[in-house]
Amino acid sequence: MSGNQPAKIDSLNPNSAIKGVALDVKISGSGFDEGSFVFFGDADVYIKTTFVSDQVLVAHLTNLVTASSGTYSIKVHTGKGDLTNSVEFAVTP
Repeated sequence: MSGNQPAKIDSLNPNSAIKGVALDVKISGSGFDEGSFVFFGDADVYIKTTFVSDQVLVAHLTNLVTASSGTYSIKVHTGKGDLTNSVEFAVTP
């Protein structure tokens, strides 16, 4: 990736969860770095994140994060200070 392109999210796998169930979400995109972390929802809840590569992160969603059903945004904040686009994540009853 060239240095002037912002980080971005292309997809989430899975892109939904059952209410109250913990799970790992693979975030695919570009521009990620070892300092990247994930924000979940409008309140920007910090999510524990594992760096796999500059194109893959894994967000570890706890049962507390998925405690309420609804549609939430997921975005990545990189160690360089970039903030990605938001991608929707659904929590179903």
